[in-house]
Amino acid sequence: MPRSLVHRQRWTLIAAMIAAILAAAMTAGCVTVGYVSPGQRVEPRAGEAVVFTRIRFLDDGREWFPWDPSFVEVMLEVEQHRNFWLRRLDRHAVTPVLQPDSDGSLALRIAPGDYALVGTDEELADVDSTTRIELVALLRVPPDQPFVYAGDLMLVTQHREGWSAITRWLGEPLVQHDSAQAATAAIEAKFGQLQGPLAVSLWCAEPGVPAFAGPDGLARARQLLERGCPYSP
Repeated sequence: MPRSLVHRQRWTLIAAMIAAILAAAMTAGCVTVGYVSPGQRVEPRAGEAVVFTRIRFLDDGREWFPWDPSFVEVMLEVEQHRNFWLRRLDRHAVTPVLQPDSDGSLALRIAPGDYALVGTDEELADVDSTTRIELVALLRVPPDQPFVYAGDLMLVTQHREGWSAITRWLGEPLVQHDSAQAATAAIEAKFGQLQGPLAVSLWCAEPGVPAFAGPDGLARARQLLERGCPYSP
């Protein structure tokens, strides 16, 4: 059998396994999330944290916005789709598909715990057992911290001449972040004064993060967070 065909079959099998794992997680339990809108007062709540972050995309040096396609992209039907979920690492449970603002910003109300961000480049209507699902990054939401800053998660792709092959189809992840003071100022300009300090718990999105959410990948992800994610900035 040609090597290329074996490779495609292997990836198809892996994708089907990952999709099945995600589907099982969805049926086993759902992680409740809420959203804080700009201008809405951010009040602390017991047993929850508000996580401030942004998911961004850079292709050949150009930033693009899957949640806000341009008029030309819509007319030519060339919108690039990106959908993400947060999956608990301690049990089989995921959030509903995340709904960022048009620029990728998120202010999420969520319970403390360890999470993996998993995503796909397919439309939600097309998600089935063959859907390619990738584990993108990890996040620890610390307990007893009502406000958490995770930084910006950048997913970078390059297709120009001379590029080196990427290993992740959603893009190579990297984290950009401000100081706690600068982040607090930016958040308060958008949401009003926070009723407490802003804790910093950045995305873990470096080479040590497994790309697939199989049982072994999830176990290694938990171990990485337990070690403090040594690859984090």
